[in-house]
Amino acid sequence: MIFGIGVSRTGGRSLSYALETLGYRTRHWPFLFLNKNLKPKYALFEKYDAIIDMPATLNYQELAKRYPEAKFILTLRDKKPWLNSMNRLHNFQRWFVAFLPHVLSMDKAFWGQVRYDEKKLSQKYDAHVKEVRAFFKGTNRLLELNITKGEGYEKLCPFLNLPVLQENFPHKNKGIAKKMIKKVQKIITRD
Repeated sequence: MIFGIGVSRTGGRSLSYALETLGYRTRHWPFLFLNKNLKPKYALFEKYDAIIDMPATLNYQELAKRYPEAKFILTLRDKKPWLNSMNRLHNFQRWFVAFLPHVLSMDKAFWGQVRYDEKKLSQKYDAHVKEVRAFFKGTNRLLELNITKGEGYEKLCPFLNLPVLQENFPHKNKGIAKKMIKKVQKIITRD
């Protein structure tokens, strides 16, 4: 199995599409794969070859123990653009709090808050990266990938013991928040 354990807005959706291109059965942001205590529903996890985003991020240590052959991908992003993106995400989340309360429970569990606080988000990002690096130190189970800096198949494929795919790495998250806001606004104004 492969687990994408980067935080939100670091390229998880792009990683998911790249893994699908490589032939993996992938699930991105499978929030319904967690029970009310935010622990994995393993029967659902095991239907896929790769799970990307917060359910894996919240539980990476447990997943590493349960799946000793699994590989983990920590997606990274430069701090300033990441914080700007998180600010837009938090503004967007206010629109759908009533529709997806479990999203806020995941945010609260990981970030310790649901409001945008640049200092706390920055500290939590740094702490997560440091903890992941320490946890996997001395193993060959972790790949760090900064998709927004242009890293892609040239790093991903060797990590997965595959020949390097000679095509552009997908960049799937561009503009997605705007599209989602429009969809939610339609739902809200329908009534």
